[in-house]
Amino acid sequence: ALERAGIPWRYGAALRDTVALSISSTAATATDSALAGMRVMQRYQLSRSPMATERDSGVTVASAGGTPWLVAGESYVLLGSPLSIAATSVPLQAAFLPWLRDLIGQRLGGGGVLLHAAPDDTISVPAGADALQAPDGSSQPVAGAQLQVPALPGVYFVRRGATTLGALVVNPELSESEVEAWGAGVWRAQITGTDVQTVSEASNVNRAVFNRSGGRPITWPLVLLAAVALALESLVARGLLSPRSAPVAVS
Repeated sequence: ALERAGIPWRYGAALRDTVALSISSTAATATDSALAGMRVMQRYQLSRSPMATERDSGVTVASAGGTPWLVAGESYVLLGSPLSIAATSVPLQAAFLPWLRDLIGQRLGGGGVLLHAAPDDTISVPAGADALQAPDGSSQPVAGAQLQVPALPGVYFVRRGATTLGALVVNPELSESEVEAWGAGVWRAQITGTDVQTVSEASNVNRAVFNRSGGRPITWPLVLLAAVALALESLVARGLLSPRSAPVAVS
């Protein structure tokens, strides 16, 4: 049946021994990596067909006892064990459902895989990928399972011929946006001719902005003016500043 389907792998002898799963760092996704260390009690040996070519031979994602246990290629995935608790501890783990979701949706589904990476990283691409389409529409060939991430940020499409296998989102490392690493002196040097105050805590920004006046403080002049007004009012009330009555002539 595998031969008729064009899948270059064959099932071999049944093995009954307890071994731990090991994950291929180059071919595994994040949810594949969660399988590391899980137990396999029953499995079948998986081996590549002698007729397989390098192009369609797929990749080994996980191994059990040193032999392939999970292999993936163009539109196919093979497991060395049934997903039963008698054969493996995988279904008993919390990571099982996310792994199964991604196994079906990313490796077999039409929705494609979504990859995130920083410029110049090296990542694994979906099996069968032959081109990477840039945001400007240009394409570069993809050879093998590894890809050096482009330096220009943006969304790239991973393609196999006319089929889109997924998308690669390229963004700089978050640490590059940590401006505190530059130090306050760098920011002060950019603004000259005025007093510069640097604030490191967001909660202090409002206080720093609204507590600073743009010119000379006017509080004390206002207090002095109010004191003078009160003094004048007191003098007027005592009659000391009352206008004198004009003399009256009597004939």
